Amino acid sequence: MRGEIGYGMAWDVFTPENAHNTIVSEGSMRWGGMFGTDYIIDPQENLILLMYVNNMPNFSGYNAKTLLHNTTYQALK
Repeated sequence: MRGEIGYGMAWDVFTPENAHNTIVSEGSMRWGGMFGTDYIIDPQENLILLMYVNNMPNFSGYNAKTLLHNTTYQALK
């Protein structure tokens, strides 16, 4: 486990124990970068989600990655 996300084969893996901050499907894989880049591969939804930004990390509590994940999945419903 890496932080609050499961880890496997060089990807973060969303499991029930660590997917509480997002509505990404269980078993989805994620990889991201220091400055905000994020990749999601979700086999259940047949979805690949890419986010390319160049932001310094901010610790204000605003999480653009979680916001992108949740709004994308809400649009699918």
